[in-house]
Amino acid sequence: MMIRKFKKEDAEVCSKLISETVNIDQSLTEEAINHIKKETRPEALIKKMKRIDYFVCEEDCQILGIGLLDSNEVKTMYVLSEFQNKGIGTKILKVIEKYAKSKNIKKLILYPHPKAENFYLKNMFITIKNFKDGEMDVVYMEKSLKCNKMNF
Repeated sequence: MMIRKFKKEDAEVCSKLISETVNIDQSLTEEAINHIKKETRPEALIKKMKRIDYFVCEEDCQILGIGLLDSNEVKTMYVLSEFQNKGIGTKILKVIEKYAKSKNIKKLILYPHPKAENFYLKNMFITIKNFKDGEMDVVYMEKSLKCNKMNF
């Protein structure tokens, strides 16, 4: 299993992975699902990769998960449902943290769905506040990074 940077050729598979993951999440509104799918269409992922750092987890030529770093914000963390709770999300997150440190980023932020809050708490993020975004419950979380310039 390896975590690597996203490539243009990954767009179709990653878009499908995200779509499948949100389709089975019964806590998301239809509006939220449609928004996520629109934002993660293959062409949208390719366009965004010019300014955002995507990382994928791959094993035996199969992409199992994806995560991204947009400036200092962690976003788009998805793992195929059959591979969840096996440490894949944590591995992606650790690579994102290492990469962020190499860019001298001092703090990571994220706005996960509340059902993902425990995952981030286990990974040393701190809950700052809970709020509503339209009909969706959202959590704002942060993690301070000890920056030491590393090669990535």
